[in-house]
Amino acid sequence: MLITFAIAIPAVIAIIVILVMGLKDAASNTDKTKRHKHKSDEPDLPEVTAYLVCESGRLEGRRYTLTNRLTIGHNPEICNVCYPLRNYGGVAGVHCEVRVNTDGTFEVIDLGSPNGTFLEDGRQLLSNVPQKITNGSRFYLASRDEMYRLEVR
Repeated sequence: MLITFAIAIPAVIAIIVILVMGLKDAASNTDKTKRHKHKSDEPDLPEVTAYLVCESGRLEGRRYTLTNRLTIGHNPEICNVCYPLRNYGGVAGVHCEVRVNTDGTFEVIDLGSPNGTFLEDGRQLLSNVPQKITNGSRFYLASRDEMYRLEVR
């Protein structure tokens, strides 16, 4: 009888351990399923691509993909949209920036340029104050000769 208990007790303990471990694994898998939705479970959202198009000026005809932000000026160490000549048409070393916000909206910010950044209607942006822009919005650097347009598809 002592031998029966000696064999039965470890067997019962092993069964309990296996059951507890199995329950923990099952709970863990349920949590992972909740955290990681399958791609097929997510709704299909339209893919949006935004571009900054230079309509006139030194960079006319160039189109830049806007994924996060683009900095415009003539300083190649800082700017993504870079003018080749210093002081070309009044464009500063670091003139302005176009950003995509986390909510999918867009804004342009003058970065303290001496000759200014302007909306198409001629209103000058205040330095370091974001101005919301939408699809088709135009703005220019220093003069209307350096016109840009936001294009969202």
